[in-house]
Amino acid sequence: MADWRRYYEEALAVASALGDNYTLAILHLNRGELEFESGDVQAALECAHAGAEAALAGRCPGPQADALMNEAAYRLVLGDIEGARTAARSALAIAHRVQSAMTAALSIGHLAAVAAMRGDPRSAARLGGYVQGWYRNEDYAVGATERATGELLAAALRVHLNDGEIAALIALGENLTQAQAMSEALAATAF
Repeated sequence: MADWRRYYEEALAVASALGDNYTLAILHLNRGELEFESGDVQAALECAHAGAEAALAGRCPGPQADALMNEAAYRLVLGDIEGARTAARSALAIAHRVQSAMTAALSIGHLAAVAAMRGDPRSAARLGGYVQGWYRNEDYAVGATERATGELLAAALRVHLNDGEIAALIALGENLTQAQAMSEALAATAF
């Protein structure tokens, strides 16, 4: 077992013994990111799910939204489009309630990939444009998870649209407000 895994197991045991659900959620989230980066997407998914459960038990909506957002990404990478849709929609609803612009934007990005994979490339491209604009405006350092879902989105868009159409729709999406992007993301992934 890698040293970092052993350290996480020890920290999780301490947080669990203390009944500290907030710390449990954060530890699971962080471990999930490391599992993902090491190539174990299934373990990352399990960590995200455990993080969401701990956050729910501790009534910690911010970490719960983040865990659901990561769960959506991992499910996308594993090919579970419906599971990704459900997790991302839940993450977006909580992010909106707690006013987390980052979690909302990243969840919208995951829903863009879902929409593209479910045959709505035009909405998906606009939503992808919104997320790209958010990254740029916030000077956000895109991580491995966002890169992976962005690549899935780009591949799905290329199946349905040419480069010119994609560029035009992304440009339109960059001008969406968060409320407009949320509305379109929810509409594009409603069923």
